[in-house]
Amino acid sequence: TDQIGADCVVASVATLRGDSRLRRVRNVRGIVVDECHHATADSYVKILRHYGALPHEKSGDRSCVALGVTATMSRGDSSALGDIWEDVVFERKISWMIRKGYLVEPRGIVVTVEDLDLSRVKKSHGDYQERDLGDALTQSLAPKRIVEAHRLHAADRPTIVFSPTVAFAEVMRDEFAAAGYTSAIVHGKQDREERRG
Repeated sequence: TDQIGADCVVASVATLRGDSRLRRVRNVRGIVVDECHHATADSYVKILRHYGALPHEKSGDRSCVALGVTATMSRGDSSALGDIWEDVVFERKISWMIRKGYLVEPRGIVVTVEDLDLSRVKKSHGDYQERDLGDALTQSLAPKRIVEAHRLHAADRPTIVFSPTVAFAEVMRDEFAAAGYTSAIVHGKQDREERRG
């Protein structure tokens, strides 16, 4: 539904960045930006500028403020978050969250995949390209080593494996099944009912 007259409007950047939608959502006094480390992107800047919420561009008659929240207040590229956000007003360290019981203390386990060659996997903005990474993992011993590590360290616990591609998730599902585990794939292109199952 399109409830632009509500006291609080929740919208994605993709929905709100269109000129017609920006003109229709009026009298905005505050904007909360989730994952605010993305706010240097043109689409975010367009929205913040439209409502007068950029700190270095505020005019006297505009009183819209923006609050950004994120768990990762840094970027891998050269974009300056200071162009969008004036100050960090509140933060919690991971160590505090662990001490207070909000997070589980991490325990790292290194899984060696002796034939995995990442030197030919392309990178984009510092991250491996998903398709290339999925292909490299599929063509290596990674599926076997991941299942072995699961059996050794977490066989008695429900487990989530994050995969760079749906194709590699299918490989992992089959590898877990071959080892006697029940598993399922969940991804964004499935319909809601399929994901719930």
